[in-house]
Amino acid sequence: MSHGPSSAEQRLLVAEALPCEWEPGDQTASEALSVQAESNLRVLQAAELFDERSRPAASDNAAENAELARIHAKLDVLMLLVCQALSRQRPAASPLLLMHDGFVAPQRVAGLPEVGQRAWCRLWLHSGLPLPWRWPMACVADRPDGAELHFLELPDALQAAWDRHVFRRHRRELALRHRSSES
Repeated sequence: MSHGPSSAEQRLLVAEALPCEWEPGDQTASEALSVQAESNLRVLQAAELFDERSRPAASDNAAENAELARIHAKLDVLMLLVCQALSRQRPAASPLLLMHDGFVAPQRVAGLPEVGQRAWCRLWLHSGLPLPWRWPMACVADRPDGAELHFLELPDALQAAWDRHVFRRHRRELALRHRSSES
């Protein structure tokens, strides 16, 4: 009798290379978690804005379209310069597998908690963001590809925002694979 796929097989896993670092500290102070949850919601909203690929709507005026395209290109260059400056202040990116309740991190990440231990995770979700996602996590298992880490309980709004982020990244990963298989 088949019971369907296991919970591990049902997980949506997204491969990302992201800067990540760990810091010790109290993971239970509800006031600190409340403030951090608000900050993380802003970080996820900003990451979504950076990931948008939309352009301003074209008008009937060709000169106006050309000017908007020129301004947009200049803003892209400015964002690139800011992103490069910010990236020098972060730890090196590590391959991670993002999932609904946390991620899998390679053992070589400095400060990674041992199984059963907890620590604050700082995770930069986009190269252009000055602030990281920051939340306490617990190491729940050692796996061949690294350590499996789960967030300590996320507020509902933050969990929903994280799930949307992982889903969008997964959808983008699939689209890139599809495009590369077509060429």
